[in-house]
Amino acid sequence: MSELAAVLEAERLLHDPPGDRAEFERGVASGYWEIGASGGRYDVDVIWGVVQRRRAGELPTPGWSPSEAELRDLGDGARLLTYLLDQGGRLTRRATVWRWESGRWVALYHQGTVVTGRF
Repeated sequence: MSELAAVLEAERLLHDPPGDRAEFERGVASGYWEIGASGGRYDVDVIWGVVQRRRAGELPTPGWSPSEAELRDLGDGARLLTYLLDQGGRLTRRATVWRWESGRWVALYHQGTVVTGRF
């Protein structure tokens, strides 16, 4: 598996986390937070709350259809993953900083931006 494919697979953690919060937290750095496509800032507690509401059927579960994925080396084991995500017609550009730690990829930061036009 290529490094891009491995990091993109790790990215699924942020969109469809495992059922166990401890397992989810092993995949993100201590103090992890993200900026959602809405512009809101979310920490692990908020993200996990959304996951639980989706599993309970209280919120819709968006699809996972990434394209245009690219991986850039940031040095010191860190990589920047960028991609376009189509969630049922809602397009967002995504960027996540990942670092290789203890034999696995760990997310340091994530951001989504709604695509309103394509240039």
